Amino acid sequence: MSAQPVQEHDPDDPVETLRVLPEQFREQFLNEYALAAEAARRPEGYRALHDLLRLWRLTAAAYSEPGFEARCYRPRYLNIQRLDYLWTIRHSSAGIAGNLIT
Repeated sequence: MSAQPVQEHDPDDPVETLRVLPEQFREQFLNEYALAAEAARRPEGYRALHDLLRLWRLTAAAYSEPGFEARCYRPRYLNIQRLDYLWTIRHSSAGIAGNLIT
């Protein structure tokens, strides 16, 4: 029996990213991947491929999270009174109060 090399799990594997990525993003991923893979044939292009795969893996993970898209488009609560208070403190002529927020 000969020893077989152990296949390490690559978190940025494009096949895995494609499996998890929602359908509406797959064509864009494949186009960007093809361009980056071609550029990576030169040593200075490798980093861009690596970064692209990481970005798409994280994008796929986010979109596969239940409710992610809904949270992206939900209006956020904005406390105008709090912002007005912080602005007043920051721009106060007292000087000391202006140093409370950096």
